[in-house]
Amino acid sequence: MLCLKCSKVEGNKESGICDSCEQTEQSKINGLLYLPALGLILGLPVLLYTCFYLIKMLAQIHQQTGQINTYGIGIIIAIIVQVAITLTACWCFFKKLKRTRYIMIAYYLLGLGFTFYCTWFPAILFDFKLDDSGVKAMGRSLISCVIWVPYFIFSKRINKVFVR
Repeated sequence: MLCLKCSKVEGNKESGICDSCEQTEQSKINGLLYLPALGLILGLPVLLYTCFYLIKMLAQIHQQTGQINTYGIGIIIAIIVQVAITLTACWCFFKKLKRTRYIMIAYYLLGLGFTFYCTWFPAILFDFKLDDSGVKAMGRSLISCVIWVPYFIFSKRINKVFVR
């Protein structure tokens, strides 16, 4: 039986495609890797909107009080770091660079830190009540870390796609 992809060489019995086509197929972003790719694609505009909202809120506070407190400066630094790591993660992931594993782990962990800093920390610092959207955001961020950080650490698929 010839290879199902190239129809030039004898295919493997298990997959039906030859070794070179199988190697090419394994180095593609597909399968479970579609989910982090989708998360990066959808996460970037959401992050930019969140950053716009936070900066707008800080500008309103500055107009009312005439100053920005330490928490506000921390938000600005967190926004810059989060946008930088998200853009770097997008670049490395879609270029399939060797350091993608470490950048994606940092992306998920910093996203968790950013979410907790923007929701949980003000509840403690300023005595705000956490609303449902804040709790849901922290839960989503925590669940994504629990799922994707171990995947990027232990998956053999990551080695095949991003490490050549």
